[in-house]
Amino acid sequence: MSYIRYGHPLQWFNDESTEYVYGCGEHQIEDYNSTYNNLPSLVELMGHMVMWQTGDFGYATKMVVILACRLGIKHKLRLTATHPHDVFELGRGHDYRKEIKQWVEFFQEFSPSGGCYHYNNDDLSDFDFLETFKEEELMEINE
Repeated sequence: MSYIRYGHPLQWFNDESTEYVYGCGEHQIEDYNSTYNNLPSLVELMGHMVMWQTGDFGYATKMVVILACRLGIKHKLRLTATHPHDVFELGRGHDYRKEIKQWVEFFQEFSPSGGCYHYNNDDLSDFDFLETFKEEELMEINE
């Protein structure tokens, strides 16, 4: 049983997994000493663990959205793009986009003003969270 697989599309995020985490042995988990540099992969992993432990898809999605909001990666949540496994997951009663939209609306207060969710190029959406400064706020640097 794998919680998350390297190179697979994430189900809650518009991203691809950078992690491979699986159960091995009795009550043990292996992750190849990962440092979890990709936050969507880390949050996705936590979502899968919550879902598999509780069996509650809605609650797992709530936790994913809360973590995404708190970690500043809400804009990478999958609200528009389709996933290769959507048809299969809908058959299991897991409508990822619908649940994400519901919880994002519920936690709207955490969104930065003017924030976005997803562009075709995630690099562009990452710039939405940079602060802008007026010229008089910037300090001159003397060499």
